[in-house]
Amino acid sequence: MRRTSRATGALAIAACLLATSALARGDGGEEPRGPETFKATAEVEGGRLPGTHRMEITIHIQSTTPPEVGKQLAGLVASGGQPALQAVLDRYANGSVVFGALRYTLNLAVRVPTQRGRRYVIVANRPFGVYEVNTDQDSLAYPFGVIDFEVDDFGDGEGTLFPRAQITISEDGTVGVNGYGEPGRLLDVERQ
Repeated sequence: MRRTSRATGALAIAACLLATSALARGDGGEEPRGPETFKATAEVEGGRLPGTHRMEITIHIQSTTPPEVGKQLAGLVASGGQPALQAVLDRYANGSVVFGALRYTLNLAVRVPTQRGRRYVIVANRPFGVYEVNTDQDSLAYPFGVIDFEVDDFGDGEGTLFPRAQITISEDGTVGVNGYGEPGRLLDVERQ
């Protein structure tokens, strides 16, 4: 059974692209920097096994994505769709995301100052599982993993994650995230 949740506006990619566009125009913010490491607990529903699953997640940001890159991505999605964005993201390796014992390349990492502290938006091309490919699952149309979290000045916070996601642009230019299934939660985020 396929369930799709849609998040637009202030969530993940919209925050990423709008914030980087503002920084590129000189509207404020701070210079990208790295490296930073965060540990958290990821809580997701379902998957191949029913129920709620928790696992440790480690996010290592080696460097943040330059503002002009975020600005260009909206145009790529609008003109070439998911495959165009996948191809471009493959060129970037800005860190890693570790779920349990599995390590994935972090392709896009944006850090934006907020009133409370900092917001991080992370996008990764996700590898497809053998089961997904062999059974031609609907989830193959959701090629990205997206993590959106905010931390205070002490490095503590929480957020949302989309283990399987599409990045979309509506006719009015709104950037959105379509998640395959329910979005997960990122709990007990701590800067290391």
